[in-house]
Amino acid sequence: MANQDIDRLSSAHFSSNLVLVDLSTNCLRFVPNELYLLTKLRVLRLANNFIEEVSQSVGNLKSLEEFNLAENRLDGIPSEIGLCTNLKSLFLHKNR
Repeated sequence: MANQDIDRLSSAHFSSNLVLVDLSTNCLRFVPNELYLLTKLRVLRLANNFIEEVSQSVGNLKSLEEFNLAENRLDGIPSEIGLCTNLKSLFLHKNR
């Protein structure tokens, strides 16, 4: 769903078996809460949006290996990112 000018995902329901979600280059202002419930998720791409905050619930994503938040409006990320023990790549360039 990259490059779709999506600004929100209303009542989004994601399959609990998803391992990759790419919502890059859209108009999202926040990370949909449903994404934090995807415990099998390995790759989450949210680059080039308008995201200003990441929830502490990011720590639930224990299987996450790649998290791309580049080119958003973040001032920082919560320390709970440290609970993502499989994380190998974290992209944060071009934020605030």
